[in-house]
This record gives sequence, structure tokens and C-alpha cells, in this order.
Amino acid sequence: MSDGRQVAAAGNSPPLVVRPRQELQNKRGLSVGAVGWILASLLYSFRFHGSSRVVVVCMGVALAVIVVGLLTLSRRRVKLTLIDGGLVFSGLLRDRVLFTKGSVGRVAHVEVEWGKTSGRQSRLWLLINATGKTAVGLNRELWDGAQLENVRESLGLPIEVADTPRRPAELRKAFPGSIPWWAAHPAMASSLAIVIIAVLVLLLQHIAS
Repeated sequence: MSDGRQVAAAGNSPPLVVRPRQELQNKRGLSVGAVGWILASLLYSFRFHGSSRVVVVCMGVALAVIVVGLLTLSRRRVKLTLIDGGLVFSGLLRDRVLFTKGSVGRVAHVEVEWGKTSGRQSRLWLLINATGKTAVGLNRELWDGAQLENVRESLGLPIEVADTPRRPAELRKAFPGSIPWWAAHPAMASSLAIVIIAVLVLLLQHIAS
């Protein structure tokens, strides 16, 4: 029995389901991005010959299909379910029980500043458990604020509002688990990605030779 069904079995109260705001999910933009990626893969494939060119094109198409499929699935799957005093988060692959009835925790409203160059900021809704770790972090631009506040009040959790925006690494330090490692350390993540891509290119060249 999944975590979600275990919570549901604990009582008969009707669940409150909160989903991301569907109007902000641009399907047309997703399709254009996928086509652009495939075209870029085709252009890049001209650097290769024979079977390696076919492999590069297939990898590009496969990656585009996977990304589109995952984002489409997320629109159907991702949600918060408040039921019988507990809270379940449904992700792409599984359901996770974030809180059970009587659990201790808090909600934090924070802002992350991604960099002076981009000037982009994100407003996050963090659900923090009794250990101080972020159980789930949601972008408040994509979720209805009134519904999230209803969830917080129903769980009886206090709220913490951070007035000063933080850089990703600072936010991750202050609120463990709030930001993925690769987002908190983009330079290291980019270097790792370059190494992986270089290894794949060398492998493709070896296969073609």
C-alpha cells in the first residue's frame, strides 16, 4: 500500500487536494522548446559521421521526448493532499507522507536570488519538519497562495517570513533541503556536466572510429 493510501485509510474525512496553477503551464512553449532541442541535435550531429551521427540524433530526440513526457506527467501527478490531519505530496514517481496528524513543524516564506546577472528571484513556500529539514519546497508563483495558507492553517503550523532574499547556497544552509545541490553550486554542477558531456563525446568518437 502506498504512503498516500495509508494516510487515506486512517480516516474518512474528505481530502483537500491542491494542485499547481494550470494556467501557468505553457504547453505551446513546451512544444516549441522540444522542437528547438531536436533541431539543435540535428545540427550538432553534422560534426559526426556514420553510426555516431545516428546515435547523437537519437539521443537528442529521446531526451526531448523524455522531458516532454515528464512535464506532461507532472501536470497530472503533482499535488498536495490534506487528509485526516496528514499531508501527502504526490510527485512524478511516488507519494510521500510529509506530515501525519500531530506532527511538529513550520512553514517558511523565503525568497531566493539567483544572481545579479539574471536578476531573477523566486518566492518559495517551504514546509519544514521537526528535524529542521525541508520536507517540500514549492514555488509560490506556481501554486495558489490562499490554498497553501489553507493547508498551513489546517495543519496548525506556525509561519516564518524571511524578509531578505538569499542566494541559493545561503538559503540551502539556512533551510537544509530547500534548494537542490546543483542549484546551490551552479559552477561545480556545470563543470561536472561538461566533464560528463566530454566523456560521452569521446565515447561516440571511439565508437565511430
